[in-house]
Amino acid sequence: MIVFLYNVKSRQVKIVPSDYSSAQMSIAELFPTLRNLSRAEKLQVMQFLVQELADEEALSLQPRTTYHVWSPFNSHDAAVKLAALLEEDRKANDG
Repeated sequence: MIVFLYNVKSRQVKIVPSDYSSAQMSIAELFPTLRNLSRAEKLQVMQFLVQELADEEALSLQPRTTYHVWSPFNSHDAAVKLAALLEEDRKANDG
């Protein structure tokens, strides 16, 4: 777990492990602090959180394991449905 420490004077967010010896913020304290950040600072926090989630997701993939991924390749039913929808749209827009 991580903790966000916000310095009001310097307007900087410090991200530290939850076992950090300094005072920790609860989620109830974190949200108002995040609201006070500038747009750029909010984007930095978002970027950090997205990277953290991506790192966690990457850890769930196991080496030498097969993962099935859907592809439209050889999906003839989907191609027929798409062609019908496109034809309906063309007729509707052409009058």
